Amino acid sequence: MTRSATSARAALVALGLASLGCAPEAVLDLQVMLPARAASGEARVASIQTARAAGHPFDAPWSDEGFEVELDDAPTLAAWSVLASDPATDLHLKIRFCRERGCAGGAVGERWFALEHPFYVDRRTSWASCITSAPITRPDAPLEVDRCQIRGCLVGGVPERWCRFEGHHYCETLETDRRPRELSCHDDVAYY
Repeated sequence: MTRSATSARAALVALGLASLGCAPEAVLDLQVMLPARAASGEARVASIQTARAAGHPFDAPWSDEGFEVELDDAPTLAAWSVLASDPATDLHLKIRFCRERGCAGGAVGERWFALEHPFYVDRRTSWASCITSAPITRPDAPLEVDRCQIRGCLVGGVPERWCRFEGHHYCETLETDRRPRELSCHDDVAYY
C-alpha cells in the first residue's frame, strides 16, 4: 500500500453464508484497493457486496447487504472477511461505483468477480485485487478467479498458483494458516 492510501475496514461479513453457530467455518479475507476519486468526481462511493454465486446473478439486483466506502483523493484499501460453513460455496463479489451513498442515482460503473471455491472448512484463505480507476460501464461478464488463485495454507514463498501440481489446493493438504499481509498495488497487480 502506498503511504497516501487510506484504509476502510469492515471486519466481518457473514451475509447468510455462515451459520454462525457451532458448525465448522471457513474464513476468506478479502482486500480490494479502490481507486482515488477522479477529478471529474463521477464516482464518489464504492458499494461492496458479496453473495453466494448460486442464486445471485451479477446482472440482477442483490439485497442491500454489504458496505460502502467513500473514495478519497488517494487509493483506499477495503479489507473484510467472509465466513462460510459450506466449503462448496462459490462467491460473487460486486463493486458498484456511485455518485452518492446508497447508489440512489444508479451506478456509474461496476466490477464483478466470481471466486471459485474460496472456502476450506476450519481454514483461512485470502484474495486481493487492485482497481486503478473507477469503471464507467457495467461488465458483460465477471472476472473469473479460479480456486488456484485463492491464497492460503502455505508458509514461505508466494507461489504463482496455490494448487499443487496434481491439482489439490494447499488448503486440502497442509495444516498452516496465516492472515494476509496488507495489500499494495503496482501496475494493476496485487502484492501482499
